[in-house]
Amino acid sequence: MHIETGTIARSPGASTPGWRLQKERPNVFGYRDHPIERGRPAEVEKDLPDEIRGRLRHTNIHAIESRQLHDLAANLFWEGYISEDAFVELAIYAYDHAGTLDLSTWLDRARTTIRDPGFAQYRCAIRIYEATIDAVEGLSGLVDYLNGQLLDEVA
Repeated sequence: MHIETGTIARSPGASTPGWRLQKERPNVFGYRDHPIERGRPAEVEKDLPDEIRGRLRHTNIHAIESRQLHDLAANLFWEGYISEDAFVELAIYAYDHAGTLDLSTWLDRARTTIRDPGFAQYRCAIRIYEATIDAVEGLSGLVDYLNGQLLDEVA
């Protein structure tokens, strides 16, 4: 029996948002040129595979099942749309909170937590929260954009 192992050899183009993000946050599978994390919805949407596009159109970040969140985060990480830090935090959140989740609640708590002066000593945790905040904000904007609820304008 022959078994092949390996990862996708994905490398974002020079000076793209994905190229900039890879310098700060790891993704062993490589980033897309326009990742969801820190991405602009109109740019991310251009590069989105049909399967993910369809899945996101039917995603409600205010009422997402914990298993669905875990699977979505894993898929987005593997496809190069979010960082390893964001994936791990979302996966842990999904496992710790069975049932229906509201990611806007997580987002509010995360923002409050990283502003807490007592949390400043936990640089690794802050890095993970910042990555996940960027991913959830990007995901929320992309879902709204795909459903015609958000216009993505260049300021």
